[in-house]
Amino acid sequence: MTAVEVPAPRVRRAAAPVRYHYLDALRAALMFMGVFVHAALGDDRVFRLIAHVSGLFRMNGFFLVSGFFSSMLVLRYGAGLMVRRRLLSIGVPLVAVLVLLNPIARWLMYNQYNPRVGLGDYLLGHRVAHPDGPMTWHLQLWFLVSLLVYTLCSTVVFSALTRLFATRGFDRVAGSRPRTMAALIAFVLLATLVLQGGYQLALRPVTESTPADYVVHATLQYLPFFIVGMALFLDGQRLLPAFSRPAPVLLVAAGCLLVVAERGLVAPLGTELGDALVRSVFALAVVANLFAIFQRIVTQERPILRYGADAAYSVYLFHYVTIYALAALLGIGVDAHWPKLLLITMLTFVITLSVHHFLIRRFHVLAVIFNGKFNIGKPSPAPAPVGRPAFAAGPAAAGPVSAAAGPVPGPRPEDGDRRIEARPEARDVTHVASPRGGRHRAPRGPDRRLAGR
Repeated sequence: MTAVEVPAPRVRRAAAPVRYHYLDALRAALMFMGVFVHAALGDDRVFRLIAHVSGLFRMNGFFLVSGFFSSMLVLRYGAGLMVRRRLLSIGVPLVAVLVLLNPIARWLMYNQYNPRVGLGDYLLGHRVAHPDGPMTWHLQLWFLVSLLVYTLCSTVVFSALTRLFATRGFDRVAGSRPRTMAALIAFVLLATLVLQGGYQLALRPVTESTPADYVVHATLQYLPFFIVGMALFLDGQRLLPAFSRPAPVLLVAAGCLLVVAERGLVAPLGTELGDALVRSVFALAVVANLFAIFQRIVTQERPILRYGADAAYSVYLFHYVTIYALAALLGIGVDAHWPKLLLITMLTFVITLSVHHFLIRRFHVLAVIFNGKFNIGKPSPAPAPVGRPAFAAGPAAAGPVSAAAGPVPGPRPEDGDRRIEARPEARDVTHVASPRGGRHRAPRGPDRRLAGR
């Protein structure tokens, strides 16, 4: 895929590389929450409540943060190299887990909800035609398929956002926080209306009876949040600070709308499309407040946070098969209550973190297969061919800087690979040799992001 050429607007940069420890921590927390969600084997009220609350914002927040770092990778590597790197770093773990782990996980899940069969019989198709339980082909891997689709779209979105940010109209909108938040809400609503409405009218009749239906629906559902994340990075001097401040009024108002929609008090909001619109606004409000909370509490990189961020991807890929293996070994069924489910959850964390620590971190081949840690290409020393949107990675920005600021530095050879990101959406970001260095930083070379005009 070739890079998209866009005009080069005036640039502005921060005085020092900006660190995003709090976004690493937020994304890891959202991924770890998925373990609790998938440990809800039956109808236990506590774990079902966790799953319900998670469904209101968790994946929205995950894809928003993923979009944020996708913009960073486009700037760091250029569009073509970024796409190649991410197709490998996402696609290889997807295929590996889909082939090596998911058949076992699906067999264990089948036995949890249906009459037991042996692994050989299950693989040979000796099972009931319509089994009970969440027997999807992808299990938790659908998010990787969505990330692959977003990767292919990211350069086009990057180019469109760059052009938009160069307009006077955008300057007026980004000049105040109320207008900024209103614009983000309006975009999410409009995009949800178009994508979900199009899915219901045109795509669902075609995909509903196919194995691709859930993935198609989820990919369209979370695409607006991925685009918002890309926009936040591209204008970090105005959009990111506006979004990352507490928004309790927005959260309360969106929560009230959600209650009205779920109880059917207003007929249009009770429809499938109306409910999707309300949920998108509520998710955006929750994620904005999570940005504010994590930015406040995670002010610097700490070893435990760095380790958790690195391990989150491994935990998420291995947790499904681990949960159902533990349930089978401990004799915990679908009628189990929260103490037993909490035991499974804690043991799952212990086992998956051990797999990451003792296997994936120590054997490069496993890091490649299950974490997609490829070393392909180098950061571009010259301005990336996608154009030069302004750098605005933090609230404290300096004045304009010339293009002669120097090339973007790459990771030092002596750093090794311990600090390479373990997650597909951010593992390619610049790393710094200092033990106190930040994991995700804005590029330190010629700035290519659009700040204010």
